[in-house]
Amino acid sequence: MTDISIERVKYYTRGTAFMSSNNKNRKKTNKESEKKEKRGVKVFSRIIKNFFLTIFPSVLLSVGGILWVTHGTVSKLEQHVADLENSIGKIQDSVDKVRDGVTDVKETNSSLIAKVEALEGNFSEVFTISIKQNDLPIVESSYELENPTWDAEDIIASDLISGEEYSAGFLAGKKLLIPYTNNGQEVVFFGQFNENYHWDKDCIINVYAHDKLILIMDAEYDDGKLVTYQQVLTETLQTGQDVWVVTEREHRADLNYGETWNYDRTEDYKKQFELDQVQMQDVVSAEDFIAKIDTPVDSYYRGNTSNGIYNDNTGEAYLVRYNEDGTVKVLYKGCFSDGKFDDSTGKAWELVFDSSNGINQYFYYKGIFRKGNRADSKKIDYVTREQIDQITEGMEFPCDMEWYDKVEKGIQ
Repeated sequence: MTDISIERVKYYTRGTAFMSSNNKNRKKTNKESEKKEKRGVKVFSRIIKNFFLTIFPSVLLSVGGILWVTHGTVSKLEQHVADLENSIGKIQDSVDKVRDGVTDVKETNSSLIAKVEALEGNFSEVFTISIKQNDLPIVESSYELENPTWDAEDIIASDLISGEEYSAGFLAGKKLLIPYTNNGQEVVFFGQFNENYHWDKDCIINVYAHDKLILIMDAEYDDGKLVTYQQVLTETLQTGQDVWVVTEREHRADLNYGETWNYDRTEDYKKQFELDQVQMQDVVSAEDFIAKIDTPVDSYYRGNTSNGIYNDNTGEAYLVRYNEDGTVKVLYKGCFSDGKFDDSTGKAWELVFDSSNGINQYFYYKGIFRKGNRADSKKIDYVTREQIDQITEGMEFPCDMEWYDKVEKGIQ
């Protein structure tokens, strides 16, 4: 909008401008008063303009008359207001994001501080010791540590550096880092035993053969009894495929219930320390190791195991094997014996992907299985995707279940 002139003030009404007759005949008499008037009018003009642009953007009041703002000006003002509101909204979003970021940083910082304090606490309390051969914490075939038989006064260990000897009573409840060799393998144990001289709470075992990691066992004990565990071990399947076997299980009497994942093993994990110089940072936890595995899944099993082998007679255990492209190759549900499909109830079943002769379709079998084989292979039926969904209805899978589809693969 144009500032009000010091010589004339235009009044717009009905689109016609007129001039005050008094102002038309008025003569300038004093240059100093003119300058003062000019400054006063300009100040007044700014005040009026800013006031009504803020409070009454559609109507401007002026001394001696009314200025009617044209429709175009109103539209521009409305657009300015809308743009301002939009800018305010964006600024508010930015402020909210900054607040969220600050909150995340605070939470992360608190978490890191807690972890550092926990590590510092463990480091300061750890006793790195050598222990008598007969009392070593050796993992049995059931993956459970055998409890030692000690009395409080028994000298059972010595400091790896100073050579100071320790009694069982002194070491009870303390964090222990124990490196040792067993049957040609190098072992690192981190854990503790309680006042009953039973392994207790969290215990970690790392086992190396020829400087390659072959076993991680993270176990929770309650006064010498195995409760739960996470495990990573190396294995070579009958097919010749090298895998990382990852398992998480709950110990129940003579069985361990939970799940097992087989991941392709394309490289080994090398030992990066000398056994007699082991430190806390050399201990590898199963959780941290599993988080770094990025190779494809070869198979998934859910059910009971005993002695590290699939053994389950509930009929509810199942196994999924995968093709190289990640689609389901085999799904079996039923009983297992010594790692094989073995079910005489007639209720066990399997879905198998048949890639022979370009068939590329799944078939279904339900019946008896003996030592991993179908009792009557002539009873198989090829099924559609809809039928597969009906067969597996009600089952919940924590693993990927992508079925091969001819249409998706571009095969007609």
